[in-house]
This record gives sequence, structure tokens and C-alpha cells, in this order.
Amino acid sequence: MCRNPSIKGKILHEPDQKSNINGVDKFLDVIRNLFPDNLMEATFRQISTEYVRVNISDPESPEVLKIKKSDGMNILGIIVVCIGVGISLSYLGDKGKPLADIFISLDHVIILLVRLLMWYAPFGIASIIAAKIIEIKDLTKTFQSLSIFMGTVILGLFLHLFVTISIIYFIASRKNPFKFFKGLIQAAINALGTSSSAASLPITFQCLEKNGISSAFTKFVLPVGAVVNMDGTALYEAVAAIFIAQINGINLSFAQVITVSITATLASIGTAAIPSGGLVTLVIVLSSIGLPVEDISIIFAVDWLL
Repeated sequence: MCRNPSIKGKILHEPDQKSNINGVDKFLDVIRNLFPDNLMEATFRQISTEYVRVNISDPESPEVLKIKKSDGMNILGIIVVCIGVGISLSYLGDKGKPLADIFISLDHVIILLVRLLMWYAPFGIASIIAAKIIEIKDLTKTFQSLSIFMGTVILGLFLHLFVTISIIYFIASRKNPFKFFKGLIQAAINALGTSSSAASLPITFQCLEKNGISSAFTKFVLPVGAVVNMDGTALYEAVAAIFIAQINGINLSFAQVITVSITATLASIGTAAIPSGGLVTLVIVLSSIGLPVEDISIIFAVDWLL
């Protein structure tokens, strides 16, 4: 887990008033949001839990749990609905083709609009970062915190690769994992330079085939793994969520940490294999435990390296 970078104080602004909502309530909110009762409403509102005092004039009066709708896109619910629609269209075959064609056309339109907007993205990102820098009270502590955040992510990735994956590879094949990793250096350098697992796929194909892996196997596993097996993204998003919680002076409960871990793992599946693609799904992770999504801009400056 990331060391508390706030150093006994909130860097950005004053700590929020302590909430009585526990991790179990947050986890149940995630479950409730998975199945929205209104798809249109899910695009701008989500379910959240709060405790309301029965008698506001009496500080000793009991608080009752209330489930309400709050502002914020219910991304998890939309994803679940989209998965259900996709499975249904696949099952219908030719009968569902007209609707599938509409979605495909809509996808092309959105991609075109995004490409046009990307030309102006540097100005928007620079403005967001500048606004956050203005809000920061202590730049030195902030940069120290970002350094600790980067170190935590890099250490986690290092341990995952050279300990976890190495042990799994050795148990499964009874071979030296480091000899196998040596044959993947070219693919690793290419992935580091492009910041995209998809862009490095051709080099990865070549490296694995030189290591004696069947081309039929690599052509099936690698494209799927480039989309589904996003271990690094899951680790990065989990640490980023904890980092953002700590700089806001929020202490996550054990249940909330578990929620972050599960949500980060699920959100990383299907993450676009493009530079900074993890920042998009990081919104899902932060929303799952009620963390401020706008604070993602804090890690924009170091995201390219991670």
C-alpha cells in the first residue's frame, strides 16, 4: 500500500468533514449501481448512501441510513448494460445486425469526434494541471508525494514481474524465468517507448516465437492478453486511488481497500491499450468509493512514465 504522502495534513485543501459511511455501505453502493433502474438517469446520476440525523437540532439524536441519488455518472451500471446488450446482440445473430450496425456507426462517429478534440487536449490538460497547481498549498510536499507515488507503483510492478510472475512461470514450466525475460527485452523497450501494449504486439510476436512459443498460440493469446490481462494497469489504478484518498486526508477502511482492489481489477479488463488509457478507467475506481474524480489531474504529469 502507498505510504501516506499527505504527511499528516491535506495538501490540496482542508479535510472534509468525517463521514459515518463505512466500507460496507460503499461496497453495497457499488453492487446497487451495477444494476441501474433507469439507463438515461445512469448517465448523470448514481446511487449513494448517507446517514441522516433524525433531529438536526439534537446532536445526540440517532442517524438513519438513507439511499439516495447523487450527481455523477454511473459508469459501472452503464458498462453492465452495454455488456448485456452486446451479449444479446451476439446471441440474436442476423436479427440483431441492424442495431449492431447502428452502434458500430455511432462508435465511428465518436472516435472521429474524439480525434478532433484530441488536437485541443494539450490546452485543456495544461489548464487543468495549472488550476490544481494554484490550489496546492505546499508544492514541495506535493512533489515529494508524487515521487513516493511513482516509487510505489514502480516497486509494485517490479515485484509483480520479478517475483509473482517469475514464480508462476517457474512452477508451470520448471524453467529459468529470467532467461525467458531476456528474450523479451526488445518488446519491453518498444512498449516503454510507445506506452502501448497494442503498439508493441508485432515485436512481442517476434520475441515469443524466437523463444520457442508456437505462432498459433501467440496469435490467439497475445491479442486477448493485450486487452484483458492488464495487471500493471490494475496495480497502478489501485495505488492511484489510495494516493488520491491520502492527499485528501481520507483514511480508507479495509472494506474500501478491498473494493478498490476488486474494482481496479475489473476496470482494467478491456482498458484501451493506448497511452494514458488507464486514466479513463481510473474514474470508475475513484467513483466506487466516492473519491474526487477531478484529482486525477494531479497525476497527469507523471502518468506518461508509469
